[in-house]
Amino acid sequence: MRHIEIKYQNNNCDIIPDLMLNELISSKKLKQFYRFSEQRWITVGSDRIRGIGGSYSGPERRTEDSHEIGTFLEEQEAECVAEMNRITSELQRMVQEWKQTLDNLRDRLSNSKF
Repeated sequence: MRHIEIKYQNNNCDIIPDLMLNELISSKKLKQFYRFSEQRWITVGSDRIRGIGGSYSGPERRTEDSHEIGTFLEEQEAECVAEMNRITSELQRMVQEWKQTLDNLRDRLSNSKF
């Protein structure tokens, strides 16, 4: 899968799978994307874009539909949630260990004679 550099309307930059480009262009969320074949930024709304007044005679490189993109994003989200849950559990375990250590230190201090 290829990736494309993009600029959103708010000028934030990102790198996306090329399969998402059509969807983002249609949703009017993009300001520009980098067309590697021309080594330049393409401005949505002023430069010619395939499917929006432009023509393209080369091989189709964006064949998967938005359903497959949605599935990909859902899988990525599920992986992130699982990793966040793993990290949260590990942090909770560490906090419990620290609390136990602190309690032990308090007990030792209270039992010691100064």
